[in-house]
Amino acid sequence: KQRVSLARAAYASVFSSSENNNNNDLVVLDDPFSALDSDTSQIVFERLIGGSATTGIEALWQDKAVVLVTHAPNLIVHRAITNIAVVVNGRCKFYGKWKELSDYSFTAQDDDDTKRAMAHIRSTIQEEEVVKEGSDNGIVDKKINEDKLILQSVENTDNDMSKNKIGQSVKEVTDNGIDDKKMNEDKLILQNIENTDNDTRKNKVGLIKAEQREHGLSDIRTWLLWFRHAGGFSFIFFQVLFMTLDRTLYVGVEYFLARWTSAANGPITLFGYTLPPQTDGLSAQKQYLLWYWITIPLSFLATFIRSEWAVTGGNRATRRVFYSMLDSVLCAPMSYFETVPMGRILNRFTYDTDITDITLTQSMSLLMI
Repeated sequence: KQRVSLARAAYASVFSSSENNNNNDLVVLDDPFSALDSDTSQIVFERLIGGSATTGIEALWQDKAVVLVTHAPNLIVHRAITNIAVVVNGRCKFYGKWKELSDYSFTAQDDDDTKRAMAHIRSTIQEEEVVKEGSDNGIVDKKINEDKLILQSVENTDNDMSKNKIGQSVKEVTDNGIDDKKMNEDKLILQNIENTDNDTRKNKVGLIKAEQREHGLSDIRTWLLWFRHAGGFSFIFFQVLFMTLDRTLYVGVEYFLARWTSAANGPITLFGYTLPPQTDGLSAQKQYLLWYWITIPLSFLATFIRSEWAVTGGNRATRRVFYSMLDSVLCAPMSYFETVPMGRILNRFTYDTDITDITLTQSMSLLMI
C-alpha cells in the first residue's frame, strides 16, 4: 500500500508539472519508507525528496513542500530536511533544526517519554555518524554516553516502579485475604482485555472479503467476453472465413487422394480437368504429383493462418483484460487493499492471466475447430 501511494504521488507530480498545474504543491507522507529496506528507502528518499550532491540527482519534489512522518531517525539529518517536529504521545515536544535537537538540554518540564524519545533519536543518529566517519575527539562519544545514561535511568525508573508495585501487591496478599477479591478483579480485567483483542481480530478478519469463485463449465458470458476482447465481430468474421478455407482445403486434399487411387483403371476428371490413368507411366504420375504439391502447401498455409489468427485473438484478449485489471487495481481506493489479501491480487495477475492466455485460448481454438 505504501509503495502504491508513493507511486501515485510521484505520477501525480509528473502529470501536474507537464500540465502546468500548480495545485499539487504539498505532499504529505505517513511513514512510507517503513515498507522498504534501508538501502531502497535511501534511494527513494534521494530521488523524491532529498536529491544527492554526489551523484547529481535532483529530487522530484524539490520545489514542493513535503511533510514526512517517519520513525527512521537517519532521514531527519539530511540536508533537504529544513525543520524537525518531535511528537510524543500526540503532543509536539520539539520543533526546530537538527543542530538545535542535537544540542537540546532536558528541563524539568520534560517527562520520561520525551526524554526517552529524544535520547533515542540523538543516540541512534550519532552512533551512525561515528560508524560512518569516526570521531577524533570524545565530544560525540560523551554525548552518546549521556543519552544512553538518560535511557538507562528512565528504564531503571520504570523497572523500580514495576518492582514496587509487585512488592506492594505481594505484601497486600500475604497480610490479609481481602486482596483475593482484587486478584479476581484483575483476572476479570485481563479476561476483558483478551476478549476485546479477540473481537478486534474477528473484526479484522471480517474486513477481508470472501473470494467469489465459479466451478464447473464456463459460462456463455465468459466466451462472449473473450470474443469481445479478442476483436469483436471482425475477429469472428475472419476466424470463420479462415476456418472455412482450412476445412475446405483439408477435404479437398482427402478427396484428391481418393480420386488418385481410383485412377488406376482409367482417367479421372477433377474440376473440369481430365487426368490420364496411372498406367500411362511417369508422365501421368507427374501430373498427379503436381496437383498434390499445389494442394498440400495451400492446406498448410490455411491451417497456419487459422491457428495464428486464433492465438493472436487470445493474446489480444488477455492483454486487454490484464491492462483493464491493472488500471482498476492501481486506481482502487486504499480500502480495497485493506479488504483484499495481497496474495489474491498476485494470483489474479499471474496464475489467472496464464489460464486466460494459454488454456482459454486453446479451449477456444478447439471449440472453433
